[in-house]
Amino acid sequence: MKTHFKAYSNAISQALTRRFCHSLAQDSETCRPLVDRVDAQDFSFLANYDIEYSADDSVCDIIARRQILGFFKKNLELPLDIDRTAVAHEKFIKSEENCRSINRKFRGASLCESSVESILYIAQRKISDVLGSVPSLENLNFSFGPGANFDVRGFTTPRWKLSSRPACSADMLGVVSNVLSEVPLVAAFWADSESQDSWIVPVDVVPGELMFVAKNALTDRSIIVEPSLNTFIQKGIGSFMKERLLNVGVNLYDQHVGKRTNRRRAHSASINDGLATIDLSSASDNIAKQLVMQLLPYDWYDFLSSYRTGRVYDKFSDTYLELEKFSSMRNGFTFELESLIFYALSYAVCVYEGVTPDISVYGDDIILPKEVIFRLREVFTKCGFEINMSKSYFSGPFRESCGGDYFLGQNVRPYYQKSNWSRADLFAFHNFLIRNHLDLMFPSLFQEVLSSIPVHARSFGPDGFGDGHLIDRDWRPEKVFRKSHGYAGGCFSTIIQSPRRVIHGLLPGDYLLPFYMAMVGSKGESVYNVRGSTKKARVVRVYTLGW
Repeated sequence: MKTHFKAYSNAISQALTRRFCHSLAQDSETCRPLVDRVDAQDFSFLANYDIEYSADDSVCDIIARRQILGFFKKNLELPLDIDRTAVAHEKFIKSEENCRSINRKFRGASLCESSVESILYIAQRKISDVLGSVPSLENLNFSFGPGANFDVRGFTTPRWKLSSRPACSADMLGVVSNVLSEVPLVAAFWADSESQDSWIVPVDVVPGELMFVAKNALTDRSIIVEPSLNTFIQKGIGSFMKERLLNVGVNLYDQHVGKRTNRRRAHSASINDGLATIDLSSASDNIAKQLVMQLLPYDWYDFLSSYRTGRVYDKFSDTYLELEKFSSMRNGFTFELESLIFYALSYAVCVYEGVTPDISVYGDDIILPKEVIFRLREVFTKCGFEINMSKSYFSGPFRESCGGDYFLGQNVRPYYQKSNWSRADLFAFHNFLIRNHLDLMFPSLFQEVLSSIPVHARSFGPDGFGDGHLIDRDWRPEKVFRKSHGYAGGCFSTIIQSPRRVIHGLLPGDYLLPFYMAMVGSKGESVYNVRGSTKKARVVRVYTLGW
């Protein structure tokens, strides 16, 4: 049990992956060239390779090849001679240069061709209609995000953020008093007791910090860690924009339900070939300041500008940067802003071309009629965006969007192994095969995965309760409680991972927690559970109805 979540060594993990790949080759001979690359340990080829899709391919062969690549594409433990952080930093600098160029262009007297200017005008009108009036602060739902802030690292729950002295960016300094007036208990708690004016609240003015997080085997992802007060307001602004976008059919809440989610529409497009799925390269990093000024009503631009973080410390080069982009990931409204811009531009292109604007947007995942692709690419290029051709599909039997990958209507998304294997990963992979009925399509692979799990460690149960046990479609409890006993059903055992729970006695922010929880809602989470998890595993008994 102690080793359930412990990662195996590189040698054992690579041996397991090779065995799984050879098993796939037994069930699908078209995998053999990729398996040869696995045997040759040509990891660079596997991490970079993209499949070309043809309607003549069988679904079985496509799934098998994609699964082999799924073992490598996002695996952070591959022995590649790549500095992923350096690659991501170079992309960030290039995006800043791109935004600087776009900013100069939009400051000019003549922005672009007349057709593009007309499309931008239509997009302006659409954005104005979607956003409406700028909300007052009292109508925003403030909250802290789950991640780190410039002034709060390590433990990032509301306890520690409320215990840290308020901090904001220089951009926000002019409106910080308005923000603090909306949370008077917080302001009073941090008011300078030595000052003659009890309402003077010391606020640290700090920059953002450029950091990098894991993305895939080839590169990291750049993020900017914002000051705590900025994210506190940004989350409220983002929530407001999300509600406004829902009014025009752009659902940023959930991609699992609803008729117009990107996943469902990608599924349909892979069958009828009527829509294109578009993905952009480093989309949020290429939203230039002047583009936002051009598209948004000025009062909205001024409102958002007041809560952005324009000055950033780049630890990689030990320099301070004045951002040319408007905002980046980790800003609490960036996702909603990019969704709004891409929706409006796509809508405007369709209107200009006389095509019904049948559009779905989720961040930089865009679905729209393929008849307007040429014009859309022209407009996006003028605005500083680049279509990721390796992840965009205009025709043919394959579409992907928002984590949904479909070939002729069949789900072909693989299981992505992101690190060395552990027993918990083998449980998850086993259950993935069953949930997607791949145990029937690839029996050799399924048996190989099951045989990799020690017999004494196998515990079985029904689906719907996570991956702490192995799913068995024919599972029945050993002991069934009958209705004559007053209740019916049975029990099974599953393994759960213990959360990281840090108390550290009484913190200053604990006095403010009741106020904060009443304001944002507790949502049932523990304020003592911090991000990440321990390697500790424990077995729990689960009672379920149905027998």
